[in-house]
Amino acid sequence: MINGERHKRHLSDTGLCQVCKGGEEAIIHILRDCLAMKGLWQWIVPVRRRQEFFGAPLLSWLYNNLGAKLELGDYNWSTLFAVAVWWGWKWRCGNVFGSYGKCRDRVKFIKDMARGIAKAHVPGNSGGRIHRVERQIGWEPPKQDWCKINTDGASRGNPGLSAARGVLRDANGAWICGLRSI
Repeated sequence: MINGERHKRHLSDTGLCQVCKGGEEAIIHILRDCLAMKGLWQWIVPVRRRQEFFGAPLLSWLYNNLGAKLELGDYNWSTLFAVAVWWGWKWRCGNVFGSYGKCRDRVKFIKDMARGIAKAHVPGNSGGRIHRVERQIGWEPPKQDWCKINTDGASRGNPGLSAARGVLRDANGAWICGLRSI
């Protein structure tokens, strides 16, 4: 949950961005306007597109950039944009949750990722036909004197009602006990 939303719910003292301290933390701020991302975008966005890029509201910004048909050599703009947004969000979450990844040159990293994605979608690059293997899956017993727990869970929405169930079986597959949580 972004800091602006946590502040609205009285879960935070402030709604300000904890990275740049320069504005209300909203989705568009995190993905585009925060200094941490704005510096990246300045290197990626072509000069002729910057005014439109930095001036659009969130949904228009996303739709326009994801639908753009601009080719940039080895990759297209929509791929580069999607990669930058995804990694920007990932890096932001790492910053918030204390999992700092080392990336010396984020611009090069993002361009290399976009290039790799574009290359993967070129017909004939797969190196041959992909052979599919059909395999039956099922419960396999644990080693003798061990037991195995199998679980499953589901939720209705996020957040929403959730449930989990499980069964504990011995090495012969005999039921030991079951569990459920709603």
